[in-house]
Amino acid sequence: MKKKALKWILGAAIGIAAVTGCCMYPSAAERSNVLPDGVMIEGMDMSGKTPEEALAAVAEMVEEAGRKQLTVTDGEASLTMTMAQAGLTLKNADEIEAACHTGLSGNYIQRFKEISDADSGNKVFSLELTCDQEVLCDALKQCQDQVACAPEDAVIVRKNGQFIITPEKQGRQMDIEKTADAVTEAVEKTWREDGVTAALEADYSEPAHTREELSVIKDELGAYETSFAGSSSGRIANIKNGAAKLENHVVYPGEEFSFLELARPFNAANGYALAGTYVNGRNTPGMGGGICQVSSTLYNAVLRAELTVTERTNHMMTVGYVPLGADATIANPYTDFKFKNESGYPVLIEAYTYGTMLYVRIYGKEERPADRTIEFITVTEQTIYPGADVITYDSTMPTGEVRVDQNAHTGYVAAFYKNIYIHGKLTDQILINRSQYGAYPRYITKGSA
Repeated sequence: MKKKALKWILGAAIGIAAVTGCCMYPSAAERSNVLPDGVMIEGMDMSGKTPEEALAAVAEMVEEAGRKQLTVTDGEASLTMTMAQAGLTLKNADEIEAACHTGLSGNYIQRFKEISDADSGNKVFSLELTCDQEVLCDALKQCQDQVACAPEDAVIVRKNGQFIITPEKQGRQMDIEKTADAVTEAVEKTWREDGVTAALEADYSEPAHTREELSVIKDELGAYETSFAGSSSGRIANIKNGAAKLENHVVYPGEEFSFLELARPFNAANGYALAGTYVNGRNTPGMGGGICQVSSTLYNAVLRAELTVTERTNHMMTVGYVPLGADATIANPYTDFKFKNESGYPVLIEAYTYGTMLYVRIYGKEERPADRTIEFITVTEQTIYPGADVITYDSTMPTGEVRVDQNAHTGYVAAFYKNIYIHGKLTDQILINRSQYGAYPRYITKGSA
């Protein structure tokens, strides 16, 4: 036995004798108040240290471990923090507290045993670190925005004649309690390493629309084009703005598309300019004038794609860019053009301008027979001639001078039909709509000076 241990034993024996003789002498431990040889905590020799010094050394170990980085990840999302921020704390604090008082408390027999155990190498302690769950959960909640994301649908665009699909993404919401459990387990097992990596546990939500769903869009189902040559700059701007809003819009099976909802509000902030619109038979400047050419061009593409038109209204007067019955006006807030995709597959709308032409094409999955073709025809059923000129006199104009403020418009009642051909033979004729366009007189101003 080592001399120091013998000294401690002798001291303890003297103490015992003193007690039995009703007299007490302080032991060596009481005289020095330091830990005996052989007390090891996390590889550090604590012998010769006071309990306060030993506890301070332990606190420094925990603090040093707390400065290490903790990474929480699921392979896609990651968040980092120090282990101190995760609430790193001493799990076996009572055991370490007792270790820092080895041989310094209790009766002489208890002290003697602790000193003897230390001298024999039986007072070796390891730190057990864990996370304070309340602190850890609060830290994870503060990081939720770094992890959480809403599901993202797959997106398809047609560019340079090619269909380009961006895949869908799952939505993610961190499960705080499960992640805290995973972090705690990782910290307890691996805190001695340079850094700790733990699993991020999350709840995942699926997007509504996937790449697989959009990949069927390959065929042109219907197309139409109209000219806006001779239009004012404001009208051209509105047509281009409307086409841009329509471009690469997807309508899924069962969905009803509203052009008015897509196009409004009709203000400068939404890209619109002043241009001519018809109000009560008069040409009046208004925001978004000309947007009906976009809805009408779309209407004709929808008809050729044989999607279901659910709402359509003709203009009060005829328009020059489509035949009678082939127009579809919109007017905020109630007059809309709508169609529903009753096919089993999504459809993609392509809309753009080139030169003085507006193009609208609809793509999807073609299921119609190759030997079946369709065409659309207009049958004028009635012509309504305008009444007499509406004259306004202006005393600031020379007598006899005439200014035409608006030309007369002839009215019509027209039937719009779809003809169906099989092997080039007409097999069916379907009335699509019957439209009535008003007749409006010429408006002129005469000088009366």
